[in-house]
Amino acid sequence: MERKNLTKEQKALLRDMRDRQRLLLKQRENFTGCYVLAGYGGDTYYSYVGKGNGYKGADLFPVCSYPHIFHTEEEAKKAVSGTYWNGNGDIIDLEAIPARDYFTKLYDDLKSLMETFFDIINKGAQA
Repeated sequence: MERKNLTKEQKALLRDMRDRQRLLLKQRENFTGCYVLAGYGGDTYYSYVGKGNGYKGADLFPVCSYPHIFHTEEEAKKAVSGTYWNGNGDIIDLEAIPARDYFTKLYDDLKSLMETFFDIINKGAQA
């Protein structure tokens, strides 16, 4: 999947993505049996990061590798207070999901992004 003639910037980006993949796999294993709060608002996937710990003091953050971890599903459900909206006015529908599923989703999304990255690079090399 990798090309040998990547630019320095492309190699750095690829290293960052691989490091993030390793982190997500580690998080998936470390938090098996735990829960996170996550959901979509429009086309963006958000996770609960704790009261005031998100962007500009929000409780949520888009696609976060460090969500707030809950030990039980009930604990996660109790943490949701009120309704959340994103900057576009979309309601963010949070739900308690197993942390393992959450980190697997992020891992799979990143893997797909990396495949797109290589498709773009390879098409550019053929042009």
